[in-house]
Amino acid sequence: MKHHIKSRVLLVAFLVLAGISAKAQLNPLIAQYFQNPYIANPAMAGIQSGIRVNLGFKSQWNSVPGAPKNTSITADYGGGKVGLGLNLYKDQAGLLDRTKMVATYAYHLPFSDEDKSLSFGLSLGIQNERLNTNAIIGSVNDPLALGFNNRETILDGDFGVAYTSNKLTIEGSLINLKKQLMAEDQNTADYSTFYTAASYRFNFADWQVTPKLAYRGVRNYKDMIDFGAEVKTFSQQLGLSTLYHSNKSYSFGLTYQKNKQWQLLASYTTPATPIQTYSNGSFEVGLQLNLSKIKRDEKVDIKN
Repeated sequence: MKHHIKSRVLLVAFLVLAGISAKAQLNPLIAQYFQNPYIANPAMAGIQSGIRVNLGFKSQWNSVPGAPKNTSITADYGGGKVGLGLNLYKDQAGLLDRTKMVATYAYHLPFSDEDKSLSFGLSLGIQNERLNTNAIIGSVNDPLALGFNNRETILDGDFGVAYTSNKLTIEGSLINLKKQLMAEDQNTADYSTFYTAASYRFNFADWQVTPKLAYRGVRNYKDMIDFGAEVKTFSQQLGLSTLYHSNKSYSFGLTYQKNKQWQLLASYTTPATPIQTYSNGSFEVGLQLNLSKIKRDEKVDIKN
């Protein structure tokens, strides 16, 4: 009996930690703002021609058990008016593991001016939430844990629109559509509901400057505002970015691109004000591969 009570107390403690960690997730992957907008908006799948693969990982810089970790893998293809994509996202916080995997279809409608287009995107797939029983200190057969893990995997989807030109981009998306309609999730505050953003690129001699303003919704939490800019060399080889988030945290990023074949991202986000006691910020790394460009250059090398 004592062992059962102890395991229940420890399990609840880990769930409390997961709740604290969830607040740290209010800042999403920084890659979605400039490097890989497909993460936040299905309409951006295949917005550029060719095949691109993006890998991303974000983690808290601390040794607290159950510190949040995010893993993202996307692949998208753009050809003509059609864009296709695959998006896998895994969120770990405390005992809680969330996994979402969707396939995306996007349609890019060009205007008479070839530099402008209106895009629509729809993602459909599966999403589940599970407790990591291997991390439970106590009985893994606790009814609280078993009941949580017996919940069914749900079908879910996202919908997005975007207007793009050589300089201006305006986008919006509705996220986790099915999950928002599920009554049992109405008391949670740990997932996005919508995303809107606008950016404009300025060219100055050898530099490109792109300010961006984003407005995000989070279930049962105040809406979030992100504002910042990315500065790149005209060749786009090097880039610096900074963002202010309305939860009083800041993000700083650095990108390096090699021959438009691949791009590396490294960024740091300071802790949000409500969790400064529990966290010293998070670090994110990302890699983007332009497979079409790599294959094309390999063929040129072979011919030479």
